[in-house]
Amino acid sequence: SMGEGLDKIPVTENLSTIVNLKDMKPKKYYYSNLLIKSHLIFSPAPVNTTTEVNFMEKIIVLDFGSQYCQLIARRIRECHVYSEILPFDTPAEVIAAKNPQGIILSGGPASVYAENAPMCDKEIFNLGIPVLGICYGMQLMTHCLGGEVQRADKREYGVTEVQINNNSKIFEGFGDVNDFLMSHTDFVAKLPEGFENIGKTAHCPNAAMQ
Repeated sequence: SMGEGLDKIPVTENLSTIVNLKDMKPKKYYYSNLLIKSHLIFSPAPVNTTTEVNFMEKIIVLDFGSQYCQLIARRIRECHVYSEILPFDTPAEVIAAKNPQGIILSGGPASVYAENAPMCDKEIFNLGIPVLGICYGMQLMTHCLGGEVQRADKREYGVTEVQINNNSKIFEGFGDVNDFLMSHTDFVAKLPEGFENIGKTAHCPNAAMQ
């Protein structure tokens, strides 16, 4: 599934957190194959372990079966922001009542076209809350918003060279070509209306979009 591989990012007290764009700096490895509809991205950043968690800010992580779901939530907490993992089918009104600053759709092993594929409440995209889709979450967001997901002819796995659009605010300051961690079989073949491509590889035309 797209975007898995967080276990391959170096983890210390000072690395691998979720940060605001204004704090983002180029590093050797970044996290790709995600659909970004927010101002959050996985990127190394310093962590002060003595800082208290800010419970005024909250990120909801919807779990679609990713083996890295707990790690995603931990990275948010290491940034001293409260995070809460909820089932993938949590109703939009329940999420809205928690007043989160963002929603993350985790990865997972399923395909959006598979029978009984896990689906979120589509109303979460109408809440006015930033949403970050990782791996299966990217594909699901694409599927729900009118894009197209297809089976790839060649699976990408491991460190992969990605060409990015430096005109994107998300990737501002990055080099033209970066090494990203990839693991996916399905890919986004057609972007949903209103989205633009901001990254591609030799085999994946839409490695990142916003």
